[in-house]
Amino acid sequence: MLGFTISAAGLIAGAVVAPALVAANPSANAAWIAALSGFGGATNLLSDNLQSHGLSGTYDAQSRNNMIERIREHLRTVFDGSKGREAQLAAISQAKAECYLYLITVPSHTQIPSKENN
Repeated sequence: MLGFTISAAGLIAGAVVAPALVAANPSANAAWIAALSGFGGATNLLSDNLQSHGLSGTYDAQSRNNMIERIREHLRTVFDGSKGREAQLAAISQAKAECYLYLITVPSHTQIPSKENN
């Protein structure tokens, strides 16, 4: 969400506000035109940089979705009538453990969580 907000702000600054200032009075608004145009260009780089360093929320969502999938696998065993009582109880315990022992990720450009680490 942060990346989208930054990109939207840059889009508005570079494609709407700066051209409006050029149309109004270029010489009087030169500083604002330069600043807003520069901001508009820099936000694209910033948004890409946030994502490449794992700060866009994508990796948090991926980690959470992987945990949910592992819980679903255990629940399939719990609700499978052909499985024995011991297997079902073990699956309940494993699903419960997934809720408490989930992977906490702090990704960076050198450490991106993979399915092997989750």
